[in-house]
Amino acid sequence: MKRKLTVILAISIFITSSFTLLATEPIASETAKASQKQIILQLDDTLAWVDGVEYTLIAKPRVIKDRTYLPLRFMGDMVLGAKVDWQSETKTVVISKDNKKTEITIGSNEAYINGDKFYMEETPIIVEDSAYLPVRATSDLFGIHTDYDEKTRRVILTNKKEEDNQVPSPPEVKAPVAQFSFDMDTYTEGQVVKAIDQSFHEEGKAITNKLWMVGFDESKANTNLENIFNKPKAGTYLVSLKVEAGKGNWSEWTSREVVVKPNQKPVITSLKPSKPIYAGGELMGFEYAYDNESWEDIKTARWTYRKEGEVISKSVIKKPQRIFQSGRYIVTLQLQDDFGNWSDIKETYVEISEKSLITELEYRFTEGKPGDIIDNFHHFNYRDYDKVEPDKVSSQPGTLFVSNSPENVRYNGILYRDTVSGVGRILLHHYNQFTEEENINDPKKLVLLAENNGDKPAIITISNRADRGPSSDVLFVGGQLLYDYLKGGPAKTYKLEPGEKILLYDSANTTWGNKQLLSSQMDFDIVGQVTLTSASMSKKSSIDDIKKLPKLERDAHQRGTFNALDFYYDVKADNKKPTYIELGAGVEEWVYGHDALTGKTVQNRGNYAMNYEIKITAEEDMGILINPRGGLFRGALKWDDGEAFLAPNNGYVMGESSKGILIGVVKAGETRTLTYSLPNGSSAPVLLVMMPKDEWKH
Repeated sequence: MKRKLTVILAISIFITSSFTLLATEPIASETAKASQKQIILQLDDTLAWVDGVEYTLIAKPRVIKDRTYLPLRFMGDMVLGAKVDWQSETKTVVISKDNKKTEITIGSNEAYINGDKFYMEETPIIVEDSAYLPVRATSDLFGIHTDYDEKTRRVILTNKKEEDNQVPSPPEVKAPVAQFSFDMDTYTEGQVVKAIDQSFHEEGKAITNKLWMVGFDESKANTNLENIFNKPKAGTYLVSLKVEAGKGNWSEWTSREVVVKPNQKPVITSLKPSKPIYAGGELMGFEYAYDNESWEDIKTARWTYRKEGEVISKSVIKKPQRIFQSGRYIVTLQLQDDFGNWSDIKETYVEISEKSLITELEYRFTEGKPGDIIDNFHHFNYRDYDKVEPDKVSSQPGTLFVSNSPENVRYNGILYRDTVSGVGRILLHHYNQFTEEENINDPKKLVLLAENNGDKPAIITISNRADRGPSSDVLFVGGQLLYDYLKGGPAKTYKLEPGEKILLYDSANTTWGNKQLLSSQMDFDIVGQVTLTSASMSKKSSIDDIKKLPKLERDAHQRGTFNALDFYYDVKADNKKPTYIELGAGVEEWVYGHDALTGKTVQNRGNYAMNYEIKITAEEDMGILINPRGGLFRGALKWDDGEAFLAPNNGYVMGESSKGILIGVVKAGETRTLTYSLPNGSSAPVLLVMMPKDEWKH
């Protein structure tokens, strides 16, 4: 009894030589081969019969994982009468007969007949130096009919002579179908667009690859839609998908439109105090409601408050918790959603009665925390206190390298350069003022180059490094940079051989956009002589291009090398009355230096990047606050026995006579040291006020 059997044919391959066929009889001639009608192969045996003539094969037919494999070299010679070649580099079998050339590559389901592509369900494999081919492919490619005698375990192959020289038509290959839907009918800006892939193949073949496209630019297609279409802006978009099943078997593009609606700004529908009247110093509460997209969070609530009749610029930028001066106050709230939209400002009023539970200074110095704003709504002028001078003043020599001019950078060039050694500090502070077009076509970066031009190695140790930006908010950058610097950081050491150079600072990994600020501050200890160069340049430029840059002209801001780093003040607080000392007041205090690019004498107006180490000794509990006088102020300070803190800890303070910032308390009999430095973007002078405990209740 004979029946059909799924069979895989094999080519016997010997990688180091041509194919070899062993037979008990001489191999038939080409003429004989062309007339062969029937071949019988015995499973698991090397015996074979060609039109009744017995042969011995090198590769025996075998069953592997329920599939039957047959030696194809024997097939090529004895059945097809064809030439069989093995291309070892590509692992390709080439079978040639008359005008028909068939190429089969191990591990690939693609075959080529005279250059036309054919797909096979199974890929050819190599086992014991033999390549095996799927029987369906054998039938399609060579016109060989296969039968199986289950009783004798023999495979019978029949070759139709008249079909030998015909090239079969490529078999029909069904393409997969790309299909998808969106998880919502429409979206709003800020929402993630999620596509549900429903692609399939009619024959159940696995989808092996996919490409998503938004619009019509196929060069920007991506295997993951979220990579190119995550949170799109408002508009109508055409999203397309095509998928692959197997190798090279792609579907057509399938497209769907998706609508993204504009994200609406939050709307504050109500705002009121929890009760209309509070006593002075009483803890307050406020209630508000708003409308916004249900799925979207509010990420920022901006509160302000001011006394009725005061200008908006006098507002305190924080949520009021306690107000100590009687009167009527205006409280405002503005909300920002996750998308970045700001609501309109909503106002309410709160009354503070004549009744007082606690004075502001008493509350701040007993329950407040460093950085709290002191409202001083009765507008006391701290300059009415007695000004005192430190008992002892000294300074630490060193090298301060300041690159802050031109602060607004409009050209590629050298911002500052000088050769330094020993102990020192570096300050970089520059805005990108290149045109938007130039920033887009040729993105910029800020760098600091260190170069050893000497004939001996140089050692550079960098510590307490702080980097901030890019940002357009100078007060934020200045305060946060100083805060990071005062927190301290690990040291890093570089060794520069003669002629060697490195970048100590490089903003190339960020996008330094138009009107954005970059700032950096760090301490150094250099053994040897090192030339420092700060420069603005194209992102694509290399470290060697710096020497080709022109020197940029300075503007009104700081630039130069100064021969002092820190001031040391000893202050003995007066335990009977409030006093203050003034920091960064004028030319007598500002440090002189030189501009190495111009040779001119310069002055560090305000003493930026210089630390004031102020040692305060108190006989009685002494409250310490600062009162900025020069302009907007947002900075950071640090006690020697504590952590660095922002001052103020929320918002900023206008430089005028009333507002103060809580710094802390020096207890009776204590000596504490405060580190103060003028933050970038803020203005000097600053009053350091010392308030005896007996004055806190006034």
